[in-house]
Amino acid sequence: MESASQKAQIDDKYIIIKKLSYGGQANIFLIREKYSDKVYVAKVPIEEDDSFLTSEIQILKYLKDNQTPYIINIVNNGNGEIIRKNREPVKISYIILEYAKNRDLEQYVRFPKSGFGESFSKVIFYRIAKAIHALHQKETCHRDIKLDNILLDDNFHPKLSDFGLATHNSENLEDSVGTPGYLAPEITEGREYNGFKVDIFSLGVTLFRLTLGVFPFTDSQGENSIYNLIKKKYNDLYWKYISIKENSNEAINNLSDEFKKLYNKMVSSEPSERPLIEDVLYDDWFGEIKDMSDDALNDYEKEIKLEDEFKKRAKIIEDCISSNCEQREQTNIYRTRGIDDEIKIYFENDLKLKLIEKEKYMNYLINIKGYINPKNFLNILCNKINDEFSDCFVNNINQDKAKFDVEFEEEENEFVIPDELKGEFDKLKIKMNEKKEEKEDNDNNNN
Repeated sequence: MESASQKAQIDDKYIIIKKLSYGGQANIFLIREKYSDKVYVAKVPIEEDDSFLTSEIQILKYLKDNQTPYIINIVNNGNGEIIRKNREPVKISYIILEYAKNRDLEQYVRFPKSGFGESFSKVIFYRIAKAIHALHQKETCHRDIKLDNILLDDNFHPKLSDFGLATHNSENLEDSVGTPGYLAPEITEGREYNGFKVDIFSLGVTLFRLTLGVFPFTDSQGENSIYNLIKKKYNDLYWKYISIKENSNEAINNLSDEFKKLYNKMVSSEPSERPLIEDVLYDDWFGEIKDMSDDALNDYEKEIKLEDEFKKRAKIIEDCISSNCEQREQTNIYRTRGIDDEIKIYFENDLKLKLIEKEKYMNYLINIKGYINPKNFLNILCNKINDEFSDCFVNNINQDKAKFDVEFEEEENEFVIPDELKGEFDKLKIKMNEKKEEKEDNDNNNN
């Protein structure tokens, strides 16, 4: 085992235990304070431009005296260096944050079933809304509210994180920031917007995903999108469409009218029609929860066994991670775990059956969460198939392992495709069929 002196350190104060995740702007490390053994998280920019980090530090310091436990706390920050054994120190900027050990909410919403349902979501979402309320009271908007940015602490309570896009200015904003799928229409259409109102919209999408496990629409722009039904206030038609589209999700058909009303208000195409965060917290959907103290809410959680549900889902994630391939260093090309390496492992280990075995494939998606985007993985896999598995992609692979179109077709009825990946599977199947037809034509010509 490496001694402390052999491990990379930050400013000779913090020992880097491991890298937790990769982002577009920063790497996240699990660290230990050298002289106290307390565990924290370090956020370190990837590029030399660390202006986003300066802004995030200011926001976090401003929020540090907030009255809610549901916002991640800043512990320290600085301009220093990463020190490695027998290497020149590397100059860095960094933020030290409290460690929320139970990952982010995004990883929990699909297993063992899609979404948490209304009874669990009410408690989780109420705590999230409390965090946004504390933020808005401080005249600060987040602008990137999503399940990925909501971490879970030791008690599986949510912690709002990642304030790199947050701002104190709420009016007449113009910069297009945020995450596709969570963006309000005024952002996707390039209009000026109010930061508080786009937060409410993203929070509405978060509510839908938390409860049902799927996205409510692809985006909020375009006449042909599902969102257009909401835009034109065809709310009943929207829910009928969702019910048909997600017919395998039983929770869809059991949604309360109160849930639908709250959601529809939050994602209205008219920002002025969206509620304030105070109104969200006092919405009828929450029922008795909205009048509970924190202690009473904790007791209610125990009553409905919410922590048991989280632990059951966490067990699935842990089993998958421990039984599959280890995390690798990110590549410069994809800023993530090497996708070509992933595809190589996919075939070398004969994991093609994961395309037709629902449980194993779902676990596989959990495993790569945080390293690569499953959607990107499948898109690149399609391209590689189209390139006929050239040597630059995979070396020394038995070509028979790539011929999984027959098995896929035979088992198609048993394989439930995740809805957000349906388009990618359709592309994949088309490419497989093209390859199959091309092979048959070549065989016929040769005969």
